[in-house]
Amino acid sequence: MAEEPKRTRLSARLESPAQKLIVIVAGITTLIGLPLAIKALVDAFWPNDSVNVPRSAVLSVGRLQSSTLAQFVHDYRDEVEGAAYSRRRLDTYGAVLPVDVTIKGLVDKDATLSWEVLDANGNSGDYGPPSWVPRTRELRPATSPAHFVVHVWLPPPPEPLDEAIVRFVVRDDRGAELKERDSPKIQVEP
Repeated sequence: MAEEPKRTRLSARLESPAQKLIVIVAGITTLIGLPLAIKALVDAFWPNDSVNVPRSAVLSVGRLQSSTLAQFVHDYRDEVEGAAYSRRRLDTYGAVLPVDVTIKGLVDKDATLSWEVLDANGNSGDYGPPSWVPRTRELRPATSPAHFVVHVWLPPPPEPLDEAIVRFVVRDDRGAELKERDSPKIQVEP
């Protein structure tokens, strides 16, 4: 007479088809879930933000601060890229506007913040600034999101103006507009 094979604990538990189905489903779930869990952990510690992140920007404009160009160059020398100004221009009285810029989806790509002065109704005119005053700032995000604080110096407009606004625009590396934002109305003093 043939001896019956010895049963293991697992085989003893798997006598019914329902029990076998439960073990198979648990095995498949483990095979699928484990790699997904590992991927989630890897993404949490080493995110690849440049993949499938929509390009966007957030802008907020801070409070206007009076400043000569000389004081601006001194206070924000890291933001003034080797510009040389005459003594007359350095004595020009103007104002500084801090702008917070947050950019998503442009890791290691160029973005541009530009600005223009408009009248209080948002109409353009000869409100400056003169050509020797920078009107753009190149930004290159190393992470996503990336945060920048850009300080913009503005001289008084060449045309008389009681109130003005400054329109800021962020564009991506292809020139597409990501965000536009106007400053609060600014009282212009002669």
